[in-house]
Amino acid sequence: MKTIEEIFDKIIEKLDLKNELREKIIKKSRRIIQNCGKCIKDIHNQKFEEIDKQIRDIEETIESLINEIKENNSEFLYNNNILIVYQEYTELKVFYSLINKDEYISFDELNAPITAYLNGLCDVTGELRRYCLDSIRKNDIDNAERALNYINEIYENLTNLNYPSGLIPNLRHKIDVTRSLAERTRSDVTMAWVMLRNKNA
Repeated sequence: MKTIEEIFDKIIEKLDLKNELREKIIKKSRRIIQNCGKCIKDIHNQKFEEIDKQIRDIEETIESLINEIKENNSEFLYNNNILIVYQEYTELKVFYSLINKDEYISFDELNAPITAYLNGLCDVTGELRRYCLDSIRKNDIDNAERALNYINEIYENLTNLNYPSGLIPNLRHKIDVTRSLAERTRSDVTMAWVMLRNKNA
């Protein structure tokens, strides 16, 4: 028969291991999120020669982190830090693919949870708006309109998701933000077309 002290010794041992893994997750997640942000900045600055390697490094770090979680404590796969990692990763990969290849990447191609993918997809619209405004400043109206079309496509498809917030947390608010971005960007592109037409008249 075990004593209460022996039981708690075992509990403490397991909690110590769990806490150690939690700290690793926080540390690695923070680094992945920072690197995703740097990559997105490089896309806007058109430093494309550096991005592919950076993305491979991010993917290897995510794979390593997920494997470590699976080996030690699978419940951390549903940790909020992991969902945010996949959300930022989705934002990076989808934005890069749209700008570079004119194609979307699915959640299953990214091995991303659907909730994280959808929230990341909403965030892509913010980067597309920035890309659109940069294009307008360069008088590149075609690229500005291309970005606007992607924003509209994403928004229109998001509005088809009529599920409770408990199933897809945070999504309703992000869809509202996306609608606002779509409306403002449409106005900016229309104004740019009008100014260009008047200039060429």
